[in-house]
Amino acid sequence: MNLKLLMGVGLFAVSGALAQDFGASEATSENMAPTATESPVAFAPAPAPVASSSSFASVANFDQLRGNAYNFVGNEAAAYTVNDYLARPHLFGGTQLLYIEPTGESGLVSWGSNTTLFLGLDNSQNLGLMTLGIAKKNAWGLDLNLALGQTSETVDNDGKTTTSTTEAGDDWGVKFSMVMGSYILAASVDWLTTADQVNLDPATGSETTQDYWDLTLNANLNNAPGAKSVSWTLGLNVLRHVESVDNGATTTVTEDTRTEIAPYFNLGSKILGNERARVFIGSNNSIPVQIFDGYDNSGISKSHFETGLIINPNIFGELALTENVLLFGGATHSLLVFGYKGVSTDYGTSTTDESTVQSKTGTTIATMGFRFQKDRYAAEFNLADEVFSDAGEIFNGEETFVSFGGFIYF
Repeated sequence: MNLKLLMGVGLFAVSGALAQDFGASEATSENMAPTATESPVAFAPAPAPVASSSSFASVANFDQLRGNAYNFVGNEAAAYTVNDYLARPHLFGGTQLLYIEPTGESGLVSWGSNTTLFLGLDNSQNLGLMTLGIAKKNAWGLDLNLALGQTSETVDNDGKTTTSTTEAGDDWGVKFSMVMGSYILAASVDWLTTADQVNLDPATGSETTQDYWDLTLNANLNNAPGAKSVSWTLGLNVLRHVESVDNGATTTVTEDTRTEIAPYFNLGSKILGNERARVFIGSNNSIPVQIFDGYDNSGISKSHFETGLIINPNIFGELALTENVLLFGGATHSLLVFGYKGVSTDYGTSTTDESTVQSKTGTTIATMGFRFQKDRYAAEFNLADEVFSDAGEIFNGEETFVSFGGFIYF
């Protein structure tokens, strides 16, 4: 049988089984005793999953570490995902698990109860990316990211000519985070080659140097350990983006070469909740400032500056359909509240100044997925738009999942 067709039939079969399970659970829900109020600390590291019980609140285990299928809208108050752990590596302290995400072509394993080591395998453009890390429980964590794509070739023919190539996706980075009382401090630095670079050092003539890279610095403070009604993150991101070629005589810099400084402030809060469901609202906000390098092209020089206020409002919710199945979904869009762009062009004999002011709302993105959990095992799915707009996509296996990953907890 065609495997894609089999997967589609399987999805419908699972849906039928879940519907039966939901009916049985509803029949017994009236006998369920109420449980203690859910902890307001939405970002607190969650315990390992527990076996089935008569309480939806304990079985749902809403704040357990989730896969990357969860919280596509980036709500600050929702549970942590694997990507959140990688961004704040101290969270791995005391966490032992295996996570595999076929759609993202990635995997992660962590081991050690007090001092925890972790290994992640992922992709950086067309290169494999490896993450190695260590975390001390409730204290600090550090991880190193490495993707290599470097080649050096030397030809000696009455003089040495060396050609060095760095492939797009070559990546070197480090992340650090630590607990500071009721807050978490996190910082990272990353160097990424954004396009293939070929640097030539000939036996005779001028050396040619290409630069296509991003240098990113990030630091943020988060109130996770002490969060109550509102969770927030305050941070600063600095990007240096370079696209240039130096052939010894001239240096050509593209219009996109720039320095970007972006302070940001994200917040989220749970506004509705009971033992089986909860709803969050939030907004991820930034004020990027982009300063483009002045460049000279055939006697024409140009300067370019942009800034604005961007907010990304979001809503997110999750529901325990049964003792083993959680449904989750959310929506978000990007709103440019105010944007300014100024360009000045000097032709030598005259100057032209241009300015643009803009306010614009981007399109809304909505996603939905579900999680199946049983004892110490879990799988999460985030369904693509095509699944809802064209049922045929389920059967041909294309564009079925935005993300699909599974856990084994220890």
